Amino acid sequence: MKKLLLLAICLLITSFVSAQQYIFGPRSDYVFGSSTESKIGIEVGTNISNVTATSSGINFNTAPVHGFNAGLVFEIPVSSTASIAPEALYSQKGYMATTPSGGFTQKNTFIDVPLLVKFKLSPIASLSLGPQFSYLLTTQNTYNPGFVALTEHYYENNNISTYWDWAMGLSFNVIRHLDLRVRYTIGLTQTPSNGDLYVPDYRSQVWQFGLGYKF
Repeated sequence: MKKLLLLAICLLITSFVSAQQYIFGPRSDYVFGSSTESKIGIEVGTNISNVTATSSGINFNTAPVHGFNAGLVFEIPVSSTASIAPEALYSQKGYMATTPSGGFTQKNTFIDVPLLVKFKLSPIASLSLGPQFSYLLTTQNTYNPGFVALTEHYYENNNISTYWDWAMGLSFNVIRHLDLRVRYTIGLTQTPSNGDLYVPDYRSQVWQFGLGYKF
């Protein structure tokens, strides 16, 4: 059964690559980015976000939450295989936590500005990486019944509104102008606990999945 599944996957990949070559040609200008024209487009997708604690000794267990992302994407070629690819995205992030005081869910909205460099790995695949600047718009905490009200203020917004992350991801051309994207971001800015016994130092982490369309 496993051999049949592996064979089916190999056949699917081979068919997909053949279809790309049929649509674009063996060395399409679009796929290999030989055009020197800059492009603008849109992106929509979903976020799976969480945080990772960086301080120990605090009982703080987390789980991911889902959100939405959408915005503008740009691509400025600098060579036949590399380009500068900044973006401006509206992005929903957050996490769920279980603490000694009870459970809660935090949902945040950000404006994310990834400043990426994009490298073509093959006719259909590209790698993007670089820093990301994030500006916090809103924060909302929802506390489970039974949460200790006196400790709620420990989990409210810590007044940090700007963050830096590191982003890396892959994109795959499905048809002309349309691509599938997957990206992972990890926080470079650490949220300080300020000495609280209830909140650890932590960094954000997000998986993003989406579609991009360039005009």
